[in-house]
Amino acid sequence: MSKFDDSQKVEFSVSHSSETTLPAPDNGVVTAAPCEPGNVITNGGAAVSIDGVPRLALAMPTPLWRNLSIGDHGPDVASLQQGLSMLGLVDAVDGRMGQRTLTAFNQALQNINAPHATAVELTTIVWVPSPASVVSKCTSTVGSRVESGQSLLTVRASGSTAQVPLPDDGLVGARVLQYGGQSFEVDSSGRAVIPDALAAGKSTDPDAASSSSRLTGVVRLKVSTDAYSLPPSSIYSVIDSTGCVESAQGVLEVKILGSSLGQTFVAPLHAQHLGPINIQPRGTRECR
Repeated sequence: MSKFDDSQKVEFSVSHSSETTLPAPDNGVVTAAPCEPGNVITNGGAAVSIDGVPRLALAMPTPLWRNLSIGDHGPDVASLQQGLSMLGLVDAVDGRMGQRTLTAFNQALQNINAPHATAVELTTIVWVPSPASVVSKCTSTVGSRVESGQSLLTVRASGSTAQVPLPDDGLVGARVLQYGGQSFEVDSSGRAVIPDALAAGKSTDPDAASSSSRLTGVVRLKVSTDAYSLPPSSIYSVIDSTGCVESAQGVLEVKILGSSLGQTFVAPLHAQHLGPINIQPRGTRECR
């Protein structure tokens, strides 16, 4: 048994940050705000408090445009789930609003001492363009009265956004991008925020390469998974990402996770352990 992190060299594109105006999510009096240029609004933190109620800063691919209740579905639900996944609160993005997503949203609210919610309401969220947004201008300060949709803050992303192609190998788990000798978390849509200096290709890492607006790095699982390392000859009847092996337990089906340095990494699909493997199987018995 060994650890497998599914490391893969990838080319990724980079877009540099621009300023974004954040609208107030609700009517009321601003009772707390990070209104100092240079302050950072952190994903999952409180972007502002209106009438004493903290409002959740949530980085999502696209802002929400409607309230969401259990049973709703669509790309806006998927955007919410992707935002919650960056906070480590949601594992799967399926575009369906269920109890799992609502529970995750309430955990995010609890983290900033906001009231429990029975639905995802627009008044509870301030959409932010990146996981770390730097305040460049304050439009509404503490004590001012705001209307929903009124300009609240102007921010820019802290760093540049890398768009990373995610492996289509069926492996579930958070990914990180390794570039410039550093690691950056990648969300479920393939976005990672990297420092502007690295985005400009200023890296001393020999594994990091750049050409015009495209850079080269390594994407891998954030947490390595358990896997068996086998010689390719021991696996037969390969269909898509599964194959068969002959073990002391009989013929078993395995999931092929990847390969490196002449070894193939697999995990058993219907058994807890593989046991001793025949590295030269006859290949006459099917496992499916």
